[in-house]
Amino acid sequence: MQHHIVTGTFPYALPLDVATMPQFLAAAGYTTAMLGKWHLGHFKTAHLPTSRGFDSFVGFYSGFQDYFSHVSESTICGSECLVDLRYGSKAVLTTDDEDVAFGSGLWRTAFADLVANHDSTVPLFVYYAESLIHEPIEAPASIFEADASLLDSIPDEGRRGIGAMTMYLDANIKVSGLFSLAERLNKPCY
Repeated sequence: MQHHIVTGTFPYALPLDVATMPQFLAAAGYTTAMLGKWHLGHFKTAHLPTSRGFDSFVGFYSGFQDYFSHVSESTICGSECLVDLRYGSKAVLTTDDEDVAFGSGLWRTAFADLVANHDSTVPLFVYYAESLIHEPIEAPASIFEADASLLDSIPDEGRRGIGAMTMYLDANIKVSGLFSLAERLNKPCY
């Protein structure tokens, strides 16, 4: 994996003889889940998150995607572009609700569902691989509107977009309840 980034068309992946943390944790009795960006190879079923120790997966396989359409690696895929949004290994489309359809909003919703439906007598490991902040520079219009007083003062359009993505990420983590859940359970959250 040291020769190039892993894109959708490359036959590279984390070698199967390299054990992953969720494989060890699953063997110890944990329920394991992954949300967000995989990016460790996906050219064979054996390399997918649900084959590498995760009981569940909501996210995408590639290095990056359009945050709204979920088209994989849109700036480099040429004629081989595809929608890369997965629940387990099943490809899915998304909703028209801009905040929910935006990649990070999907991970937040999946996290809330996962926690709400988890048997608390079984230890849970969640790998939350946030896809922000990465190209393409996109954020929901609601962020630009809600934080216009701050964002409008940034003259460069690209930096303004990165600022909006950062604000969305901060709000998303707060709204997800990730840290408040850890406090309630008196458990670490890293």
